[in-house]
Order: sequence, then structure tokens, then C-alpha cells
Amino acid sequence: MERIKAADLYEYRFLSEVTVSPDGAHTAFVARNAKADGQGYDAYIWLIDNASGALRRMTGSASDSSLRWLDENTLVFISARGGAKAGQTAFYTLDIRGGEAAPAFTVPLGVKLYRPMADGRWFVLTRRPRESAAGLDPDRAQPGRDYTVYEELPFWADGIGVVSGTRMSGWVFNPADGSVEQVTPRNFDAEGAAVSPDGRSVLYWGVEFENIRPDWKQLMLWDSVTGETRSLVPDGKYRATQVGWWGDEIWFEATAPHTSVYRAPELYLLDPASGECRSFCSPDGFLCTFGIGDMSLGAGTMWKVSGGHLYAQRLNRGDTELLCFDKQGDFHSVAKFEGLAGFDVYGGSAYLVAFRGHRPQEIYRQSLSGGEAERLTHFHDAFLAAHEVSAPEHIVWRSRTGEEMDGWIIKPAGYVPGRKYPGVLNIHGGPKAAYSGQYYHEMQLLAAAGRFVFYTNPHGSDGRGQAFFDLVGRWGTIDYDDLMDFTDEVLRRCPDLDAGKLGVCGGSYGGFMTNWIIGHTRRFAAACAMRSISNFVSSISTCDKGYLFLLEHMGVKPWENGGNMWEDSEILWEKSPLKYVGNATTPTLFIHSNTDFRCYMDEALQMFASLKQMGVPSKVVLIHNEGHELNRGGRPANRIIRLNALCDWFGKYLGGGPEA
Repeated sequence: MERIKAADLYEYRFLSEVTVSPDGAHTAFVARNAKADGQGYDAYIWLIDNASGALRRMTGSASDSSLRWLDENTLVFISARGGAKAGQTAFYTLDIRGGEAAPAFTVPLGVKLYRPMADGRWFVLTRRPRESAAGLDPDRAQPGRDYTVYEELPFWADGIGVVSGTRMSGWVFNPADGSVEQVTPRNFDAEGAAVSPDGRSVLYWGVEFENIRPDWKQLMLWDSVTGETRSLVPDGKYRATQVGWWGDEIWFEATAPHTSVYRAPELYLLDPASGECRSFCSPDGFLCTFGIGDMSLGAGTMWKVSGGHLYAQRLNRGDTELLCFDKQGDFHSVAKFEGLAGFDVYGGSAYLVAFRGHRPQEIYRQSLSGGEAERLTHFHDAFLAAHEVSAPEHIVWRSRTGEEMDGWIIKPAGYVPGRKYPGVLNIHGGPKAAYSGQYYHEMQLLAAAGRFVFYTNPHGSDGRGQAFFDLVGRWGTIDYDDLMDFTDEVLRRCPDLDAGKLGVCGGSYGGFMTNWIIGHTRRFAAACAMRSISNFVSSISTCDKGYLFLLEHMGVKPWENGGNMWEDSEILWEKSPLKYVGNATTPTLFIHSNTDFRCYMDEALQMFASLKQMGVPSKVVLIHNEGHELNRGGRPANRIIRLNALCDWFGKYLGGGPEA
């Protein structure tokens, strides 16, 4: 059998947008695969006959996604076929009973979300400048092309670019005459929208602001008949994370603003007619969460109201559960998977994009009454039959605080007991994220070179409740202890793991922790910090969420100190790995992207320059025109550059196993 290679990224299918037809007869979804030139992903719509299980591809243009059912036989979707002009979005319809996709209408906006209304119009969200650029002299310097103006916080956003002076705004499009009308306020920045069950009203949420975007959310209701808009909750009261309709009521998940980012949310029900709002559940954890990995691509519905119940996915230690809630606050688990990337519900079944049995994602059908899930697709059967996959072993170990901890160990490909192998500790981002046992290309690649690969969910990780994931002001303390203790535990359990040939790597928070580790221990022979943080003093000003997110993580509360983010700032330097770089001797690779606006590239360069001056072997691989999500959603060619750089570095300083 073949060993896993970086280029196997081209063999995978990334599934998303699973949606069941109104009559429950069919399930549609989008399947993506890496383009042969490595510069993007092809996207096709597929269809499952839910009775027979028959599977067929419905489109062939390789640019079809964002699908919805218009009726039991008709899909509507966005497509780049036909060469839609810049700033426009072309929609097509497809009759699943036969025939080709047909042009439906073109919206003269770059649509990010669309929802049908009862009167035949469509509500759409689009990101646009607050001020129109119309009337500018084309022969003179143009904003965005020749220069950029920053006048707001945040001034940029990862995956988007410059957002200063722009807003995600809501518009109504009329296919009958092609007209569009903005219905959100000029300064409102929307995050999502949902049309009421009667199709008359549009619920949208976000915040109206000038100068600095706050962390609280407004819930707004626009009546399409009267044209009136009203706010449903008091300004400044809620930091909402999930919002939607539940029958005639609105449910939302929220915490109080300016409180800890680690505070678990409440679930609320709101009557839009009376304005009455009540908390109905405290589930001690966030909904719509999932295990971290590099095998999902594209959007997926992570909650759904069906049959009077709310269904939502949520992390639970090393698994992702599908939960069922009622309006009294009672909830139970329907099923657990290694990972979930979205689902839909019809009748007594859920249709899910899931990871199970340590294979890449497939579509599954799960009875809502429990039992074993049925796999409906087989995209990866041939790949798995031809490749050697090293399944992770889930272990439960105890931290020095006495708590049960979850970890995973992947044995080297071709493992022969009694021979010595190097190993790599891999650290997840977040820190409020979590690993699981799901198929992970990067982990398989590291193991394919003849190395043990091991990873755990230290304190600060999601899926264990508020007390476990609360790491405010404690980065580099209990979490560092957990990682070192876990490494000791793996060495104890794996006598063939060579303690003198250990590597460590991680991305984002995992990159911070890698930088922290090399300044606090010399037990690792090589390190790789990816999209990392090295200096909080600089990062709070360059990170797109720095003025809120990072400060709150450090325990600094600028909003309570008159907006001065330098109050109590000593902790920023105290928690910066750069402060301890003088202790480092570990050869370290930095992989970063030059348009990563979550952790800007100066974070890697500061650490690199310091190590280089001290004579520590170090190197930067700076990948162009990618963001923070390079490892999960970057262009395939660039993802492979990253993976090969990681493997080559460990190959140089750790070597591989006996048969690598």
C-alpha cells in the first residue's frame, strides 16, 4: 500500500451544504476537489435518492455552490458559469428530474448570503463601501487600487482584506425588474439574516457603529410590507453568537458583552411581537462547534429547527455530538461522530457531513431516535484501499491537577515494535478549539514519514465546559504543563518513541505555544511555529480581533478602562514568547502567510530575527496571498508548499523511522 503524500490533497473530496428536499425524497450537497493547477477548488452539486441510495452528479461547470431548494424538484444555486461580471452574482435553477441548469437571475451585487421572501423577492447580504465610489475621476488615484485609508477598528479582517469604511449590508432584490434596495442602516454591519416562517419579515443581526466596532450585537426585524425596522433587544446587552427563527419565536445564543471570552453562553427565546425575552437553557458550552482539522471546506448548516425541536452540533471532549433541544431547556444527544461539518434534518432522520471510522468525510443518515448511522456516499473507498492510514489511538490520561484528559497517538506508518522512531507533538489553535480522532491529512503525512504523532486537548480547549476552557490570563501556564505532562505520558506508553528526537509544531494559538515552548524547555530537537503569535504588544494592534479578542484573552479589559488598551499592559509582554527567546536553542521553522490578518506576518519575523541573531538555526517560509486559513482553505498548491516545508524541516532535524 502507498504511504500518504502531501499531494494526496488532490485525491480528497470535501463535502458541504447538505440539504434535504421539501418532500424528503432527495438530499443535495456540494463536493469540492482541488483543481489540477492547484489554484483553487472545483465545486459540483450532487444528489442522493434517499429511498434507493442512488448517487449522481447534477452539475458539470465546476463552479456551483450555495444551493437551496425552491420546491421538491428545483434547486437554485450560485454559479460562475457564463462569466458573471465583477460585482455581480449569477443564479441558476436546476430541475432534478432532467435537463440542464438554466439562468434564473443576476443580482448586481456580490452576494454573500441570500434568502427567499414570500413575495418573490430575495433578501441578500453583500459587503460594500458605506460611501459610493461613483463619480470618481478614473484618471486619478483610486482608493483601494492606489492607496488605502484606515479610519476604523477593525481596519482589516482575515479572509476578507480591508474592511475599514465598509459594511456587510442587507438589500432586497426584485427579479421582476432587476432592482435592488438597501434596507439596513448605512452604518450597520450585518453578520447574518433569516426570513420569518411567513416570509414577510427579515431578522438580521450585527451592529451599527462608527469608528470602533463593539463586541455586542443588535437583533433587528424588518417588515417587508410596512417597510418598518425595529430593534428587538436593548443595545449593548448581548454578545450573540447564533441567531434564528424557532417557529414564531426567535432563539439566540449569547453572553453579556465585555465579559470573559471564556464565559459559556445562555440560550434565549424572544417573542418578536411582545418583546418578551427569556433564558431557557444553560448548556455549559457553545453550540455549532466542531473538531479542528484540515479536511473540511465550504459552508455547512450547524443548527436546524425541525418538528418543534432545535438540533445543533456541539463538541463533547473528542467527539462532535448532534443535540436535540426543546423550548423548556431539556436536551439530549442524538449521536456522536469523530467530526461533523454540517447537517440537515427531515422527518425522523438527520443527513450529515461527518467523519467516522477514521476516514475522510462522507454523507451519513442518522435516525433521530438513535442507533448506528448509515453511510450514503463512498467517495474515499478507493483511496483508503490503496493507502496506508495510521488510525489514531484515543487515550485518557490524567493531568497533574487530577483531571481526565483526552489525547491521541498515531503510530508511524510501517511501525515495527522494538525499533526507535522520532515523534512530533502537534498543538491545536484557538485555544478554544479541540482535536478529535477524525481523519487529518497533516497528521497522516507526518506519520507516513515514520514518526509517532501525538496530540491532546489541554486546558483552554473546547468541549469540556466553561471551567475547563477558561484560560484568561493563563496562557503558557496550566496549558504548558498539560502539554509537557502529555509528552511524558506518551513516552511512557510508547517505549519505541525516541525521547532525543522529539519535534513540536502548532498553528495560531498552537504557534504561540510552540514559540513559548522553545523559550521554556530544550527537550525538543526541532520546532515549527505556523501562523503564530510571538509578541502581544504588537499583535493587539495588527490582529483583526486584537483590540478585543486578544486583550480579553490576556485579561485586559479596555472597554472598562475608558478604551485605553495599554492599561494593565504588563501582562502583554509577560505572556509574549519573544520575551523568553534568549533561552531558545531549538532549530525552528516559521510558516506564515503575508495576508494573514489574524496573526500578522511580523509575529513570525520578530521571532525569526531574534533566533537568527543568536545563531539558532531558523527559517521562514512566507506564503503569498494566503490568510490565516491556509492549512484548511488555502489554494491547494500553497497548502502543499506548507506541508512539504513542515515535513522537510522535521526530516532534517528528526529524521524518519527505519523504513521512512
